Parts: sequence; structure tokens; C-alpha cells
Amino acid sequence: MSTPLHSPDRSRGKGPDDGSNGVDDVREVRERRLDLRLRDPRLAGDGGVARDDAPVSPVGRPFPSVGGTALSGENVRFPGDLAGAPAVLLVAYQRMAQSDVSSWLEFLESRQPDLVVYEVPTIPAVAFRPWASWIDGGMRKGVPEALWPRVVTLYRDGGPVRELLGDSGFVGASVVLLDAAGVVRWFDAQGFTPDKGEGLLGELRRLGDAPPD
Repeated sequence: MSTPLHSPDRSRGKGPDDGSNGVDDVREVRERRLDLRLRDPRLAGDGGVARDDAPVSPVGRPFPSVGGTALSGENVRFPGDLAGAPAVLLVAYQRMAQSDVSSWLEFLESRQPDLVVYEVPTIPAVAFRPWASWIDGGMRKGVPEALWPRVVTLYRDGGPVRELLGDSGFVGASVVLLDAAGVVRWFDAQGFTPDKGEGLLGELRRLGDAPPD
């Protein structure tokens, strides 16, 4: 899958010498700066600096009730809209995490095609909120339309997710397996490997064998 945090290619704006008032050039410079910030693994969250803290493991803790908008336009809340079934959230703080996100998607789609999986770009920094429409529009250009309902970006509600999962600065997905009650049952944020994929599926099987609460 192509990059969710994808910005469309743009041609250079015209300058004053060819009849433009220069507005297009200013807009292009601003958008390029934003795109560079989204690409930079050092930039993240509220303060703009990747955090090196190692929070308490989220496993066994409830996922916060948060909401975002899918690329298809629907409002989605996690974990409330997951229909009381296990689901995987691929949380990404940086555009450059897409390669790792894609590795997880390919593995899960091949091994567990019925599993509910959401890509969750998470951009809690206040500075990015005025750009939300532009960012989402760029994502739509890089994601097949059939998959838009499963890509949900968190802006304002990204903070509680980041607080729960942490951010070591590693360029990859924070992979969360939720049970039917919205509790984190498996977590990894250090990059896909086949062994980790098998570990997630093993926990998913255990959830299926567990008696109801």
C-alpha cells in the first residue's frame, strides 16, 4: 500500500516575472515545509521532538476512547466502533513509518484476512491541525479508495493514544491488538518480523479460546 501520510506532487508555482502575484510560491513553500516535518522522524507529537521515554507497557490496559475521521469521511471511535471483536490498530506517528505499516498489513491480510485492521496515523501536535484537510487529501491520493474506511487519522485525540503507547522515536508502527472489550492484549513498536507476527496471531488465538467475562 502506498504511503498514508502522502503528499501529492506539486509543480513549481509561477513567479512575479510570468504574471503571478507570488501567492502560489508562498503556498508551495509552506506545504513543502509541512511535508518535511511529516517525514522527519525527530519530529513528533505535542512538543515536536521525539520522546525517548519508555512508558509502562500498555498490555492489560484499556485503550482510550478516541475519535478521528476515516479517509472515506466517516467519524470513527476507538475502541467503541470495533463491534465488540478483536482488532489491530497500526498507529503511526511519522510518514516514514509506512514501510513497516505495509509489512504488517501484508502479513495480517495473508494470514488472517478476516481480522479487523485499521491504519491510524496519529498527529496530535496542535500546529498540524489547520493542515488536516490537506494532509488527508494527500493520503487519499496514495491509498486505494476501497481502503479509505480503514485509515483513520487522529489529530485532536492523538494525545491520549501517544500517552498510552509512548514514542521511542523508532520509525515504524506501534502495533496494538485489542480484545473485544477494548483492552490491549499485545503490543510492539520496534518493527515487523515474522516472529512478531506469529506472536500477535498466537495471542489472537488465545483470545478466541478465552471464556467470556
